[in-house]
Amino acid sequence: MLATGIGYGQQAIVNMPSADITPKGKHFLMHETQARAWGPGRSWSGTNFYAYGVGRSTELAVTSYNGGSPLARTFSTGVGFKSAPQFWRESRPELEAKLTVGQMMLFNHRGGGLGSFTYTHGSFRVLNGGFCWASGFRAGTSLAMRFRGCCFTPRRSR
Repeated sequence: MLATGIGYGQQAIVNMPSADITPKGKHFLMHETQARAWGPGRSWSGTNFYAYGVGRSTELAVTSYNGGSPLARTFSTGVGFKSAPQFWRESRPELEAKLTVGQMMLFNHRGGGLGSFTYTHGSFRVLNGGFCWASGFRAGTSLAMRFRGCCFTPRRSR
């Protein structure tokens, strides 16, 4: 990516993937780190996310979850997809209204078996397109998360 001088960016929204989709034929790589460098319980944990845009507002993904030190019992690799079609593309493109749906199937590297992570959220832009509001639900096995429920997340963008 650095050699071409062109990069694509997106963000996770409170640990839920954003409505941004990797363009067809492009690659996207994201790393997320959490670290605690002091006292008892020192740790480092990383998640690596790779996506490939396949078109039709869809990307395929491979993600490694919870690798680090000490190695978490939830250290897993997932494969799946995310799709986020835009509604009212012709009549109200400034809204960028989307319904995102995604699924990851997980394999635990520490003998924890198989798991899954499913999510959906709606999003749209407000305040002249400078602010995106997303609201949705996610659910998964303990390999993917300890939280099941909903989140309401405003995010500043552009």
